[in-house]
Amino acid sequence: MKRASQLRQLSVDHHQCLVLARRAKRLPSDSTLPQRVALWEQVKKTCQTELEPHFQIEETYIAAPLKKSGENAVAEQLGSEHQQLRELVADSPDDPADHLIRFGELLERHIRFEERTLFVMAQDLLGEAALDEIEKACASILKGKTGFHN
Repeated sequence: MKRASQLRQLSVDHHQCLVLARRAKRLPSDSTLPQRVALWEQVKKTCQTELEPHFQIEETYIAAPLKKSGENAVAEQLGSEHQQLRELVADSPDDPADHLIRFGELLERHIRFEERTLFVMAQDLLGEAALDEIEKACASILKGKTGFHN
């Protein structure tokens, strides 16, 4: 299914997130502790500055309307996965190797769910006006952010 133009910015973000997820999953195998700590700090910063605004758009402009239309399970899965990611990055382990791997796995699985299920459902059920609101939110909320939105 072709992606609705109003959701494209979120999909572009997902591509960048997949790059980060893969880095997180691969780094621990042959890295030093300082390298793992540095990447974990980058992950935490990226979550705060890039992913959190992205999450807010999805929760407010996609999950909430889907829930109102009776799609509770999908909306709840989105919220649950966002919460798992938030809780994981709130931790500061001495050696973040396991956290990096878990983060990468969770984020990659979450993005696949959004692209294959959540966005398809949003396109089918929300209508043009709601999709336009998502696009406006992306333009205003994500505008000027570092990293993904340059």
